[in-house]
Amino acid sequence: MKHIELSNGRSLWVSPDGYVTLNAYVNAAGIRIKSREISEGSFRIIGKTFYVHRLVAQAYLKSFRPGLVVRHIDGDPDNCAASNLRMGRAKAAKLSRSAVLKYDALKYFGVSYYPRNRLRPYHAISFDKIVSSHKTAISAAIAADAEAVKLGASDLLLNFPELQ
Repeated sequence: MKHIELSNGRSLWVSPDGYVTLNAYVNAAGIRIKSREISEGSFRIIGKTFYVHRLVAQAYLKSFRPGLVVRHIDGDPDNCAASNLRMGRAKAAKLSRSAVLKYDALKYFGVSYYPRNRLRPYHAISFDKIVSSHKTAISAAIAADAEAVKLGASDLLLNFPELQ
């Protein structure tokens, strides 16, 4: 367990398993607050919010920087173990739907993505000519392969040579 001093003068202990233990303290009204253990989410101390995953990352990740986003590898935000956390940029944390669809088209030869065509956004392309439009990138890749075989392309240029 590592000891961390917070910006508001409080201290706490952080474990690599994703638990934060707040030390006992006396609040502004003079009431003694017992120590407690928190394993997920966030907590507030004197008007400031602290997030468990950020405190664990600050204590145990060498790559921790205040400007970066803490990501959960398994996608579960309640799993704050240090082995499940990685640092990353905010843009890479969330890809937009159009970026994912465009990336799907880039995986295959002869397939392009046109977001304005909502019903059939993937196009099989041969020599800068649209051969056909499809709902999925895989079906467009199969159509692009069929057109390439018609034109005499080798198996090295095909997306799915086993289907031809």
